[in-house]
Amino acid sequence: MQRKEFNPEEEVVGDYKPLVTLPEVKTITGEEHEEVMLELRSKFYRFDDNQWKERGTGDLKILRNSKTGMNRCLLRQDQTNKIRANFYSITSFLSYP
Repeated sequence: MQRKEFNPEEEVVGDYKPLVTLPEVKTITGEEHEEVMLELRSKFYRFDDNQWKERGTGDLKILRNSKTGMNRCLLRQDQTNKIRANFYSITSFLSYP
C-alpha cells in the first residue's frame, strides 16, 4: 500500500449528504402588515445593579402599521432572532408632511 504524502495546500473534498431533509416553513413574524420606516444597526442596553448590561445586538426597526398608523420599535437579536425590544413610540416622533 502506497502512502500519500500530506499536502496542506490540497483541497479536502467530501460528499456530505444531510441525514434528514426538512421542509421549509414560513414563519410569521408579526411584521407582515407593517412598513419599515427606519432600520439601524444597534446595541440595546439595560441598567441593572448600578451598571449597564448589554441586552442584545441587531437591527433596530421602526415600523408603521398600515391599518392603525401606529409606530413601534422592534429589535431582534442576531442569530437567535429573539425579540429584545418591542414598544410603541409616540406618533409625533415620526411625523411626515
